[in-house]
Amino acid sequence: MKKIFFIIFSIVLSMGLFAKDYTSELKRITSNTKNYHSGDYWFTFDSEGTGAQILAYTGSAKKVEIPSEIEELPVTQISSWYSDKAEEIRIPSKVYIIMEHAFEECNLSKVTYEEGSQLGIVEGYAFAKNNLTEINLPDKFMIISEKAFCGNPIKTLFIRKNWYFYTNYYNGKSELTELETVEYEDGCTRVENEIFADCKKLKKVILPNSIVMIGGSAFNNCISLTDFNFPKSLKYIGPSTFAGCIALSSITIPDDIVLDYTNDYASYFDEVTDYRWHFDLVSYSQFKGCPIDFKTAKKLRALGFKEDAF
Repeated sequence: MKKIFFIIFSIVLSMGLFAKDYTSELKRITSNTKNYHSGDYWFTFDSEGTGAQILAYTGSAKKVEIPSEIEELPVTQISSWYSDKAEEIRIPSKVYIIMEHAFEECNLSKVTYEEGSQLGIVEGYAFAKNNLTEINLPDKFMIISEKAFCGNPIKTLFIRKNWYFYTNYYNGKSELTELETVEYEDGCTRVENEIFADCKKLKKVILPNSIVMIGGSAFNNCISLTDFNFPKSLKYIGPSTFAGCIALSSITIPDDIVLDYTNDYASYFDEVTDYRWHFDLVSYSQFKGCPIDFKTAKKLRALGFKEDAF
């Protein structure tokens, strides 16, 4: 009996030790004379001085609809939350930025947005390490920074044409470890460098006939990817795009596809993604380590691939 008690006590103690402690941050927020309290929220003035920036939620509700106004000020920014009580939240329409680490490790399983949402920027780690199974964002121009959703059990990802979605690959590993399916909306033109690198469970990629470029290392080391269909609109494939895809044995190439490795395409891609320092545009190695049959490889070489593509 004593042994059982000791085991239970040890588990409870370890949970307490490893649980995220918000106390010190809340103390810092509440002691700042420039911060204000209203209901379940701590806030301050936003960067424009005309709206409210949420600093913390102190309530205990599991489902929270963040108010559109606090003390007659429109809520326009969310910089931090510091609570793991709410599992589902609704973002008001006038919020245009969710700042870095805002909802990191807050136990969220669902995020929705008020109709007419003006959200345009989701900064790094904004929703990191929650329980989100999908990336649900408004259908408008959106800058989604690196690792904004890292550490969530996201299996399916639909990327809209209005999004500028950065990589979730960092320091040699993917931050989207559960991702299985990726689909791009018709109208998307590029797949960013490294964006799905090391997504070891990725099995299916659906690209529309509007994709012009696939960036370097975009699917590097996706070891569960078995086949890939190139859109006929494709003009450029970056270095090491499929390197290490050890299960990739089948690829489909439209008869009318014409790849164009001019400096115009290569330079444009590097400029818009700002990853110029990562890749050598002379040596490609797009399919290194892939078990693609010789017939397919021969056809690819005819399209203008260098010999070291394989």
